[in-house]
Amino acid sequence: MPASIEQFHFQAFSDIKHLNEIEVSPQNQTFSIINKTFLVRKSEPTNKVPDRIVFCRRDVECVEIPSYIKEIGSYAFQYCTKLNSLKFERNSTLEIIDYDAFGYNTQLKNIVLPPSAKIIGLGAFGDDFNLESIEFLGDQITLEQGCFCRCNKLSVVSFPNATKIEFSAYSMSCISKYTIFKIRKDAEKTGDGLSEIEDQIKYFEEEKKTEKIKEPATTNKSIRFSKEKGGSNNKNQLKESPSIQKCMKHIRFLENRLSRYEEVIPFDTNMNDDQEGDD
Repeated sequence: MPASIEQFHFQAFSDIKHLNEIEVSPQNQTFSIINKTFLVRKSEPTNKVPDRIVFCRRDVECVEIPSYIKEIGSYAFQYCTKLNSLKFERNSTLEIIDYDAFGYNTQLKNIVLPPSAKIIGLGAFGDDFNLESIEFLGDQITLEQGCFCRCNKLSVVSFPNATKIEFSAYSMSCISKYTIFKIRKDAEKTGDGLSEIEDQIKYFEEEKKTEKIKEPATTNKSIRFSKEKGGSNNKNQLKESPSIQKCMKHIRFLENRLSRYEEVIPFDTNMNDDQEGDD
């Protein structure tokens, strides 16, 4: 790339599937190469460091986005079909992931975006067929049209810190009906695309309540013994046995879990053999 190049058309790297090496003239004041992996540019001539990734070599497998990058440009990682690990340096300043930036990244499964990320552009993660989860750590997020389009295995989109989420029109188009959106109850949800996934929203607060399982304390009443089967000595010995107490706690735990799905008759140590055989 000669020194005179100052900009590209935004579609310059669209559908570029096999480009793995670019050289830039040292005299170029706008573009440069980082780690033989990223083609980057300064968004403003006065910037001291480049802040936008324009292109990534298509054979990359693992990347860590530098903290000074504020924008990942259109098609920058499109068709990086070997990319299986996407990470961000601490104190990331990334704000924008642009049009189709990570389209057709078929090896990516789990992504965690930094707190600074605010805008996810049109089709940004479209056709990432094996993407299973994505977590946004930011407090204000805007999702644009088709940003997860045809991510058929996407099971969870999580916003643990978000206070405002904007679902732009058609932002949730072509998304699986089984995808769950985890959101805080106090988060403001706006945008024309919200109606497309309202039934798929789960709140963190409700999930925590569900996960809380009360373990009934093992009392003297919960361990009873028939006089015919051991008398008072056995009763006292078993009552004090740590293994028996542990078993009883586990039984109560299993009863609690099972009771979510069907009626459960609590196990009673006072049952005789005839009662245990009745179904």
